[in-house]
Amino acid sequence: MSWKTPAPRHMAEASCFRSVVKVHCEGAAPCYTLPWQIEEQDAWTGSGFFVSVENGEALVLTNAHVVENAFLVRISGQRDASKRKAKVVCVAPDLDLALLRVLDARGEASQPLRLAGELPELFSSVHALGFPEGGNTICVTKGVVSRVDAQLYAHMQSKGFSSLTAGAPGKLLILQIDAAINAGNSGGPAMAPGGEVIGVASSGLDRAQNIGYIVPACLAILFIREFARTATWGGTCELGFAFRTMESEALRDYVGVRGDVGVLLTSIAPFGPMRDHLARGDVLLAVDGATVNSDGTVAMARKSSEEGANVQLPLDHCFTSKPRGTLMELSILRSGTQQKARVPSGTVCPLLPRYGGVDAFPSFAIFGGLVFTRLSMPLFHELTTSEDGLGLAKSSMILSEVQRWQQTEDQEVVILLRVLRHAVNEGIDANDDLRVVTQVNDAPVLSLAALVQLAMRRISDYHGGEASSRFLRFGFRTDARNGVSDVSSEEVLALPGLLEADAEILAQNGVPAPVSADLREVYAAAAPRSIPLVSAWLGCLRSLGGRCAGGARKRSREGALVPEDA
Repeated sequence: MSWKTPAPRHMAEASCFRSVVKVHCEGAAPCYTLPWQIEEQDAWTGSGFFVSVENGEALVLTNAHVVENAFLVRISGQRDASKRKAKVVCVAPDLDLALLRVLDARGEASQPLRLAGELPELFSSVHALGFPEGGNTICVTKGVVSRVDAQLYAHMQSKGFSSLTAGAPGKLLILQIDAAINAGNSGGPAMAPGGEVIGVASSGLDRAQNIGYIVPACLAILFIREFARTATWGGTCELGFAFRTMESEALRDYVGVRGDVGVLLTSIAPFGPMRDHLARGDVLLAVDGATVNSDGTVAMARKSSEEGANVQLPLDHCFTSKPRGTLMELSILRSGTQQKARVPSGTVCPLLPRYGGVDAFPSFAIFGGLVFTRLSMPLFHELTTSEDGLGLAKSSMILSEVQRWQQTEDQEVVILLRVLRHAVNEGIDANDDLRVVTQVNDAPVLSLAALVQLAMRRISDYHGGEASSRFLRFGFRTDARNGVSDVSSEEVLALPGLLEADAEILAQNGVPAPVSADLREVYAAAAPRSIPLVSAWLGCLRSLGGRCAGGARKRSREGALVPEDA
């Protein structure tokens, strides 16, 4: 019995099959609550397709969540079942996009697909291509573009971001289609009948039928162009302010707004693009001439005569769809006077590292069994989704940190993550973890590196006979409820025997060194090298590599990620 494949209606459809690939991944997720461990290894697949970069190179475009935490990435095609090695060269977690470079020249050359620069019309036909679970051959589903919207992408929501998160990227343009997008389809192209890619398959709704979401091709073009220019991705542009809607007529009358327009700015990010142009209490009336409605939406004009072409979208999309540095004209009402400001679009430097493997890593430092780390969104997400439910209750102590802007340059939130039990820390309540560290022996703690430096200096001074005290003290921000502090503001460790106790604690818990590899240099600079235990730990850290797992990339003042060699 033979099987005959129906001929595609368009030559564009036939040729594009060779450009769509299956992405094979193997890897393991890091563990932020036990930062010296990783989760169990796993294997999974997704989809992708070849696109052309401005220098003429053909790369594979896929979803960020497809290659997240992958140690090994390979691709295969419809006509070539052999798996070719590929390397992740750039990731845009906020867009849920990633670029892969194929390292193995074997296999059939693939023609890059063309990306559409404009959003498609509503109700226009769309074909979703990919390699969903349940088979090894390419799958094509057909539907229409059923909605244009702006949302916080599902990939970000799955990482704990929400409207309450100060560091959340803004809402981005998204297309809803009724062509099926199933597990394994992620990263594949969604194509118009003429052969142009209108979007990248990203997610579907498990609780609904025939609702799939694709990342518009216009945003993929932003990503690819920036990679071609800088070899990195600095993030989508962000609002840089928080606001409340003004649907209350009384509120509009109070601030002097005429009509059902405007939103009230409640805070401005100190390290964001709007810091020198907007102020708390301003009313934002329009963006680039488009009126901001009192419910926080802006009409997006479409080049179409179709019914419903102009849709009301969250005002975020006016910012997030622009390249960084684009001049925007904002119309504001300040103290009763209407003003205009020309502001360059840009990113916000977040208080908490946001993206695992990009700017957030499971770093740690252990002193007397007290495990310290920097608070990040991946850690916060692990805490709030822990199976025992304790993380959610404990995370309420640090919820306020998730909702704050960064106030000073290079500011980090350092917390006591857990207590590894030992006689050296007897009497320190393990239930009092997740406290924010503020001081080491009265010196302010501005970062995890600063905590390591301060603690190691105290230990070195003690072993060198220069210490004025034989105690190591950690100060914490108090958590007061009903006006009464129910958490100790300070914990004290005795310096005599502390290093020996740490050696026992590390051995009991299978931890190779008292700090993560990214903190090796700061640890070594202040450590008493003459002590054999310390020398052994330094040797272990050197073998792990100075930029292992914890090597976070720097950010510019505006929040854009800086290349490694910057």
